[in-house]
Amino acid sequence: MLDNSFQTFYIVGLKANWNVFDWGKNKTDQEALNISKEIVLSEKETFKLNNKMQLQEMETEITKTRELLQSDTELIALREKIIKTSNAQMKNGVITTSEYLVEFTNLFESKNNLKTHEVQLALAKSNYEIIKGK
Repeated sequence: MLDNSFQTFYIVGLKANWNVFDWGKNKTDQEALNISKEIVLSEKETFKLNNKMQLQEMETEITKTRELLQSDTELIALREKIIKTSNAQMKNGVITTSEYLVEFTNLFESKNNLKTHEVQLALAKSNYEIIKGK
């Protein structure tokens, strides 16, 4: 013990830990994992269903907007015919200038509606692509 010379010295240890109360922890963790998996699958199905419904809504909106564009085009053609006849009537003194301007304003509003519906169609198409994920 009182020797001053240098000698190697080793200490080796071993520790064992055993918790008696954690026997069912593995089973509980597995059950929690299975429940989480079922929740994720349920949310995935819900997402797919909601996505499908949104796509159907966008398809009906696109169809409705295309029908509006077709009716707007027909309305513009009719308004242009009305403008031609109103112009002839105004030159012959049958209608006043204000009545002609009312018809001209109606034509202008119809053309504005056509452009608005074209923008709405482009928006609906882009929203459809966004929902679809492209």
